Parts: sequence; C-alpha cells; structure tokens
Amino acid sequence: MGAEVALKIGDTGQSPSQLKHEYTVYTSIASSAGISPVLWYGKEGTYEVIILNNLGKSLGDLIDKDQFDSGKVFLYALQMVRS
Repeated sequence: MGAEVALKIGDTGQSPSQLKHEYTVYTSIASSAGISPVLWYGKEGTYEVIILNNLGKSLGDLIDKDQFDSGKVFLYALQMVRS
C-alpha cells in the first residue's frame, strides 16, 4: 500500500492566492524537522491544489477531541524552536 497524502484545495478565484502563499511557505521550510515536503502544487480546473504526505492527525482534530492540552502545545512549540 502507498503512503497516505493530504490535499489542500482552494478556489483559483481568490486574490491573493492563499494556497500559493502556503506553497511558498512550505517550500521555504521543507528541510525543517516534521515538515512534509510538497509533493505537488498546481491548478486543476478552477481549483488550486497542494499535495503533501499525511503526517497524522491535524491540530484541529486533536483539539476537538481534547487530546491536546496546553502542556503538549508548549512541548511541541519548544521542539519546533529547537529544530
């Protein structure tokens, strides 16, 4: 079985393009620990698409399920700063 991917999809009618900005940010920090490289970015029909490796649950999922308290936020932030 292949690796799971995550898709971010946006409307090309947005100006300025949010996904184009995200793509620029992702590519500038791609070598950092815990950051998935962009597998593909482009336009498909009336949509812009970013494809990344799926690294697990999103922060939103963890917060919604009360699995993410302030202590964990601090530890993850500390790890990010040290990377």
